[in-house]
Amino acid sequence: MPSRIYHYHMKPSIMQDGALYRKAGGAYILILELQRSIELQAGSLGLFHLKKGYYLYIGSAKRGLPGRVERHKRLARLKRGPTRWHIDSFLKNPHVVLKKALTLPNASECGTSKVIAQRAGSEVPVPGFGASDCRSGCPAHLYRVTADFQKNLLNILKNNNLG
Repeated sequence: MPSRIYHYHMKPSIMQDGALYRKAGGAYILILELQRSIELQAGSLGLFHLKKGYYLYIGSAKRGLPGRVERHKRLARLKRGPTRWHIDSFLKNPHVVLKKALTLPNASECGTSKVIAQRAGSEVPVPGFGASDCRSGCPAHLYRVTADFQKNLLNILKNNNLG
């Protein structure tokens, strides 16, 4: 049975129960656990090796942030569905568990990604993963992180005015 997925909302600056929140844009972070090392094919990035451990994926939605996160949660749970983005291939892998999803209404995907990239305990496993349309120079939007980094993520976000 898959583990329970927790969904946290950071910075509740928009009515979370109303139509404004459902239409809101912003960034999100998927906290993922890869239970064993795998080879993964993801679009034009080709085939690459990912080591067992914790990963953070930073994404965004211009509108409908909760719907985007729900789509990812559904892919992670069902392990099937259309592949639109690099992360979809990762989420559909049977050895990937989505542990938590954080929404950051009105936050920037690239700004959030840069906060993660600059911290000790994170590394880019696949250059360009999730960042094929990035214009801010992000090395990727997927990071492999240590267990301590993953546990302290909420504090990291708060210390950088993201949570």
